[in-house]
Amino acid sequence: MTQTEQTSILVIGTDVAPEHKEMGGEVMIADTGRRAIELLRMLKFDLVVISHPLPDMPAWNLIQRVRMTMPWQKWALVGRDISQRDELIARSLGVVGVFDQDSDWPEVMHVAAAIHRRAQTAVAAGRRIAVEPMRMASAN
Repeated sequence: MTQTEQTSILVIGTDVAPEHKEMGGEVMIADTGRRAIELLRMLKFDLVVISHPLPDMPAWNLIQRVRMTMPWQKWALVGRDISQRDELIARSLGVVGVFDQDSDWPEVMHVAAAIHRRAQTAVAAGRRIAVEPMRMASAN
């Protein structure tokens, strides 16, 4: 795959450890929310995967900061014990998916690849969807 064809994912948290070499794409891991903010300022990612909870700050604080400065950034929540309340909060903040940490990595990669393909198609067509806020369907 060329660089423009690879899906790029930022995984945030110490408990999230996908076998990314077997899944394809480029996966970067930030062990803290602060490190993730630094990386997001420097690099572009198709999907940000946030482990819940984070070691250095509440996940919701990180998500709100990212949404204020990069409203177009797509993100997913991953964790073993995500409550219904946490999932509702995540959905209200524009999550593209809530996943089980252990078993859902192929689905996470599938979502990231779909986001990447959509962005590549938009670029080829001359549209700029990558910088527009994502609109979530109410049925999601």
